[in-house]
Amino acid sequence: MPQDPAEPLANAPLNNASPTIAIPASNVLNNLELTSIIFSFLKDIALVEALLQGQSNSTPSLLAVESKRKFAELTRVNRAFFNASIGVLWETMDSLVPFFCEILPADRRKDCNELFRPLGYRRQPISESHWKRFEVYSAKTKTLILNQMKPPMDNAWVLHALSSKKRPDVLFPALRRLWLSSTDSLSLAVAFSIAPQVKFLAIHFDEGTGEEEEICLALLATLRQADGGPQDLTISQPITYTALRSLHQINSITCLSLRLPEGDIRKLGLRLLANLRSLKKLSLVQEVDILDMETANLLPLLNVDDPFSRAAKMPVLEELTVTGSGLTLFTVATELSPSALKALYLKAKADSVDKQVVLFPLIITAFALCNENMTSLSAAYNKGVKVKAETVEGFRGDLRYNQYQKFMDALSALKELTTLRILSIPFFDPGINTALFQLAGSLPKLNYFELFPCPMTTLSADNVVYPTLRDLQSISTGFGQLQVLKIACDLTSIPEIPKDYVSKHPLNSLGMFTLATMDHFTEDTLIALARYLHRLFPNLQELSRTHRKVGGDRLKLWSYLEKLLKSFQAIRAEAIQDMSMSTESAS
Repeated sequence: MPQDPAEPLANAPLNNASPTIAIPASNVLNNLELTSIIFSFLKDIALVEALLQGQSNSTPSLLAVESKRKFAELTRVNRAFFNASIGVLWETMDSLVPFFCEILPADRRKDCNELFRPLGYRRQPISESHWKRFEVYSAKTKTLILNQMKPPMDNAWVLHALSSKKRPDVLFPALRRLWLSSTDSLSLAVAFSIAPQVKFLAIHFDEGTGEEEEICLALLATLRQADGGPQDLTISQPITYTALRSLHQINSITCLSLRLPEGDIRKLGLRLLANLRSLKKLSLVQEVDILDMETANLLPLLNVDDPFSRAAKMPVLEELTVTGSGLTLFTVATELSPSALKALYLKAKADSVDKQVVLFPLIITAFALCNENMTSLSAAYNKGVKVKAETVEGFRGDLRYNQYQKFMDALSALKELTTLRILSIPFFDPGINTALFQLAGSLPKLNYFELFPCPMTTLSADNVVYPTLRDLQSISTGFGQLQVLKIACDLTSIPEIPKDYVSKHPLNSLGMFTLATMDHFTEDTLIALARYLHRLFPNLQELSRTHRKVGGDRLKLWSYLEKLLKSFQAIRAEAIQDMSMSTESAS
């Protein structure tokens, strides 16, 4: 049972506080502000330990049982310790049981002191003092995770508790974040009463039943009518047109994350999202059914010059993330047209046919043309393997799908770009890799560049031409802001560098992949490669990081190259130091 608070003097010691404590120390120990700061640091340490023990990041971290026990023991020291401790213990709660079954006097069995099922207050009426005690603890709660309540409470007793005359007007006055994944009556009653006041709301139901859909609709309707409302909203079950009709009228939303339904979403009504005039961050995620042949074979008709011209304008949106099928990405681009994007993240998911891959360059082009001040662009295809030749053969000679000049022009206009990632996106043009490589050199602020285009098919005519080590030399003389480079590279030949070649390039991390095996590399070859990279990029620190997920012999080889590189850097640093000392001695 939670400890009943004593007199409401925050800095007054409890009766059992030690009388032998010196006055200066006592002043510190009984100071609520100082104690709260100290306890906040202790809480952060405990939460880091909880993360290391494998807690999920999808919801807020919870204190481990041992940490809770230690903070609970500290409540007995004095009034300041009591308030600081419960501020930690009750800040993030994943159950309503402590509030409605322990602070409020739910009925218990006399023989074993267990709660009745269903919960009720037949034997223990809720008094004014109970509600005052409730407020002491609920005022500390800032994050509430409403999981399925066990044991459940009957609807009648929920109404009884929440219609109590002495009940506070606001159950959780400090609450800022709410996760709802339960459909029990008490959780819903609490959620509906506090949802308009929170800053973050996540609605997550696993089953996606009709009942859960109605709960979501009702909650959105409540938010639509409220004076306030969340700024950050996440809905983890497939969104519907009806839900969008309510959602687009919640004017408080600045950050929105939605799960799209599987299949064809062209009639979903995504244009409604353009009515969210304060929306700055939007994430749309779709699961792709690999067995859905019907959707996989759909391809929108490009019978107009610009299929994106009718998209609804979104002049405030700054960040957009879209994950789904090629058709879904295309639909979003034709429905929504942001013009102030700073960051764009596109991730196409493979289906059973792969026909829609021909749309990817068109989608990237559409967004790039409208957002010339974009600073981060990432486009990836999660399959990363070649498409069957017969699947896309009909598009090979179609100028709408095999001409990439507009795509290249749109990217080259992004002069504010600091991050560019193009991963496993297939192109018909074998020279696209080289073209993109050269294009990146014209982006003056580019800091992070990752390029792994994929051949369109297994046909030899589609084989991508990869940059060579000699092409890296052009990076060392340009790309003045580049810190991180990840590319597929042809390592078959290690060129010589002119003796008078000097580079001060700031590149810090280089990740290189090669299609050919490096097993035949001799010790001399590895030394020559490390020396070449050192001459090009004297500030290079990382060669192996990109290969850590793969591990094995590949990681060992690149780790060894990294050691060789650093040995050259050490020799160079010593030589510079010796020259400096010699110059000083001569003068």
